[in-house]
Amino acid sequence: MADDLGNVSSVPEHVPPELVVDVDFFDVPGVEDDPHAAWMKIRDAAPRVFYTPRNGGHWIVTRSDDVEEVLRDYERFTSYASIPEGLVTEPYPNPPVGVDPPDHGPYRQILLPAFSPRAINDMEAYVRSLTIELIEAFLEKGRCEFVDDFAQRMPIGVFLRFMGLPDSDRLRLLGYVNARMRAETEAKRFEGHRLLVEYALEKVRDRRKNPTEGLLSRVANGLIDGEPIQESKAVAMSVILLLAGLDTVVNTFGFIAQFLATHPEHRGRLTRHPEHVPQAAEEFLRRFPVPCISRRARVDQEFRGVRMRAGDGVLTIIALTGLDDTKFAEPLKVDFDRETKPLPNFGMGPHRCVGSHLARLEIRVFLEEWLKRIPDFSLDPADPPVGIGGNVIGMGRLPLVWAAAGRAH
Repeated sequence: MADDLGNVSSVPEHVPPELVVDVDFFDVPGVEDDPHAAWMKIRDAAPRVFYTPRNGGHWIVTRSDDVEEVLRDYERFTSYASIPEGLVTEPYPNPPVGVDPPDHGPYRQILLPAFSPRAINDMEAYVRSLTIELIEAFLEKGRCEFVDDFAQRMPIGVFLRFMGLPDSDRLRLLGYVNARMRAETEAKRFEGHRLLVEYALEKVRDRRKNPTEGLLSRVANGLIDGEPIQESKAVAMSVILLLAGLDTVVNTFGFIAQFLATHPEHRGRLTRHPEHVPQAAEEFLRRFPVPCISRRARVDQEFRGVRMRAGDGVLTIIALTGLDDTKFAEPLKVDFDRETKPLPNFGMGPHRCVGSHLARLEIRVFLEEWLKRIPDFSLDPADPPVGIGGNVIGMGRLPLVWAAAGRAH
């Protein structure tokens, strides 16, 4: 599907030709118009489990049950994984997400206290004040470029404060993360990763000398089995946190805002009934999941009738799991009354994302405070939105407009 043949590998002998589909997840056709629809088109035309020669060669699973099984079963699918290979801070492991149980536990334990429901609830006042401040800054203009003016500021501002990092580093870090997650060439993706590692190393060394408040200092000075964490492991953990905190919620926000801009009936319901916001947030997470997470087959095995060899990469398209019609009736329809089910948006099993409580808080506060101030808004007809792909799909641009009379008083 992609035009650049530089990242194509030979197909292993154990992969039958009928299971090979040329898909580069960094360059999915149509992603700029609708990232989810672009991936659905691939899913609907491909075998249930298929192999691509792109990015070192790897399997792709798109169905919800398959994705969940791969993510949960660390005995068959190890997290010692990177697609393309090499996007790690050091040779495996890359904790905590790149480490399987039982080694995984001590690294995760460093993070858990900071992400407990009580700790996250204590952050709500700051999340709300920052949200209001950002909206008020462009409210009277009657327009904004949502990604730059809000989506890349509110959750990232919260996360940098959470980490104990200055907001002045926001644009610098965004550049690194965007390069790492979705640059056009492998060389640029590796360079983005290198710069993230360099930044994290500098901060970890500083926090070891000068401990402060914030999660990064907690990581830099954490204990693993009673011993100080290795510097390289602290850097690796910090890089993982930066990638997760600076990209995932940002892109979820973009999809939610685009939907509400084009669906006044849903917008009106939440404006009239803000008590429905928590349920709506869950439905938005189902309808607009964003990540793709990799694993590797730990042993030779058969999965869904497909022969996999130990070491084969497996990319799970979590971005499609909420759109699986074998699990959800009318999956493209946003229904705030839909019965909620466990979602793999934040991963599954022992590697489930510790930041899910924070993400839900941010989504809820965003909906409450935005609709309170801008209940009626739409896409800018002169400046259409642009989707983006990569490890995490999202909106690259989302210009919104509203009339001054639409402001709630």
